[in-house]
Amino acid sequence: LKEKDPSSRLLNIVTDEIDDTYDLVIANAVLLHMNDDETKLVINKVHRALIVGGTFAFTLKQGMGEDWQQNKGMSPRYFNYWQKEEIIKLLAENGFIDVNLWIDETESPIVTWIMIVATKN
Repeated sequence: LKEKDPSSRLLNIVTDEIDDTYDLVIANAVLLHMNDDETKLVINKVHRALIVGGTFAFTLKQGMGEDWQQNKGMSPRYFNYWQKEEIIKLLAENGFIDVNLWIDETESPIVTWIMIVATKN
């Protein structure tokens, strides 16, 4: 990536600080691989990094609990599942307003995606 875009940089969203401000942060199929505490930490970091009125768009998998899966020829991956009420509450606790949430069951009968777009207060 550095060869194509020298301004790109590596960021571990759990351990690194976000040292800039943004209008928009997109995390497609990222937070679903974090436990509850890591998810709360990341939502707080993203909130701090957004300008007032900035947007956070991300996806989670709907369900209960957590598990490890090995599919698509990949190494085992951790999955944390959410209910829409839980994520709405967590976003509100971290200063997000105008939370829009959609449920998408079109990918497969066993995967239900929660798609979220929230605005920083």
